[in-house]
Parts: sequence; structure tokens; C-alpha cells
Amino acid sequence: MSRPSARRWILRAYPRRWRSRYEDEVLAYLDDEFADRSIGVAAAGSLLLGGLTEHCRAQFGAATPGDAGRRGSRGFALVAWGWFLCVLGGIGFSKLSEHFATVPRASGAIATSSMFPVAADVSYVVVVAAALVALLAVAGLSVPALLVAWSVSGPSGRTRLRRTGAWCTVVALAAACALGGLAWWAHRLTSIQRNGSDARYGWAAVVVMVLIAIALGAATRLATVAFSLVRRKHGRLGPATIAWIAVACEAAIALGVAAWWVSVASGAPGFLTDNLSIGLGSGHAIWLFEGLLVSGAALSTSGGYLITTSNRSRRTSAKA
Repeated sequence: MSRPSARRWILRAYPRRWRSRYEDEVLAYLDDEFADRSIGVAAAGSLLLGGLTEHCRAQFGAATPGDAGRRGSRGFALVAWGWFLCVLGGIGFSKLSEHFATVPRASGAIATSSMFPVAADVSYVVVVAAALVALLAVAGLSVPALLVAWSVSGPSGRTRLRRTGAWCTVVALAAACALGGLAWWAHRLTSIQRNGSDARYGWAAVVVMVLIAIALGAATRLATVAFSLVRRKHGRLGPATIAWIAVACEAAIALGVAAWWVSVASGAPGFLTDNLSIGLGSGHAIWLFEGLLVSGAALSTSGGYLITTSNRSRRTSAKA
């Protein structure tokens, strides 16, 4: 591929409307700047990131004065924090249910009812699928907001983003290193040691989970800062629609975990309370996990309500 063709290919990362207006000017600039030389990885990466940002501008724009816009920003922040609570509850549920499939169905802990394993398996699949879609929806809101916020903000806004992003990066690296160390340690322990008999490993796992929670909280905080610096735009699949998809998925997670709990409690009465041999601890922990999930779903729902009422307020103001 020739260099002019390569440059045109890179500019295809930009929206068609942008290319029809600016493509010739940018190509002329690149020809003057680089002539017959390759534009380099850094410049190509910058152009590709710029193209992604231009696509994100279809969802978000620069913040403008107005109470309705601020209500919408608070709504997106609530959706993000609700997702954070759901992730914490989901981590606990994942630990609680990870050994369930390995329990022999012939043991006394498992009932012989044919409906029990089906209900438990279906609810578990619903939780996993909803969690994946919620993750994609929250990322589909946070990443565009962050890119647009960085491109449209002034020095003070970029300083807020830079400081929050630096803290997020430090905590994420610490959590990743701790998780890697814990995984290395786990491979050198027996199954019984990993699941309760080694107190040191158990406390180390608690510390790692706390670090992961802090890292997720820092990432959520970075997203909320970005939301405060932008205002959403309207479209067929706009930010409000994506936010409500996240809200629906978080509600489905809370309901799915509750259904799993009820089915297991009725079909395997000994699993949640008498399972220290596989490291699940007391079944009462499910109350904490379900509480986090319900709180997260409620918080996200209130955020979706704020986003929707913000949309109505903006339409009313436009008509006036």
C-alpha cells in the first residue's frame, strides 16, 4: 500500500461527514509535514484516536450551562456507581457459586428434584449474560464520555481528568500485581488450603479483593468526572438508551442471583450453610451480596430516571 493510500486508509477512522469536510486539508498537511516519509506510529495512533473521538461526539458534546444538562450528568454518574455496587456483589456471588457445579448430585447436599438444577443453571446463565451486557453498556458510556471530555475540556477539566486518571492507574496496577501474586501463591497450595485451611492465604485474598474494589471505585470516579464535563446528545442508540440497557441488566443480575439463591436453598439445603470443605463459608454472606446488587440496581434506576427527566426538561426548554 502506498503512503498516500495508507494515509487515506487511516482517515477512514473518522466519520464520513467529517471526511467530506476536512479530509483534503488533513491530507495536504500530512503531505507537507512528512512528504514521502512514513507518518510514524505515534502520528498514526493520534489520528486513529482522533477518529474514535469524533465518532464519540455523536453521543456527547461539550458541557453547556443548564440545570437539565447537569441532571443528566448526575444520572450517568448514578448509573456508573450502581454498576460499581453490582460488580462488588457479583464478585461475592461468583465466589459463592464457583464450586456449585462440582458438588456431586448424589450427595446429601443436593436434592433429587429435576427442577432444581435447571432453575439454578438458568438463573446463573442469566446473571452471567446480564453482567456481560451491563459491562459493555457502561463501557459504551464511559469511554466516549472520557474521550470527548478530554478533547473539549479546558485546563481545569483536563487537570481533574489527569489527576483522577493517575490515581486510577496506580491503584489498578497495584491490584493487578496483587492479583498476580495471589494466583502464583494459589498454584502452590492444595485445594483445601485455598478454600479455608490456610488463614494467611485467606487474608491475602481479602486484601486483594479490597484492592480490586478500590481500583473499580477509582475507575468509576474517573467516569463520573468525565460525565460532569460533557452533555449527552440524542440519537437512535443514544447515551440514554445505553444507560437504560445497563439499568435493565443490573436489575436482571439482582433478580437472577435471588432466583439462584432460592433454588439452591430449596433444592440443596446444606450447600449454603454446611460447605466449609469447599470454602464458601456461611450462607448468610448471600444477604450482603444480594444487598449490594439490589442497592446497585436501585441506584442505577434513579440515575436512569434523572436522565429521562433531563431529556424532557431539555425538550420543554427548546419548545419554549
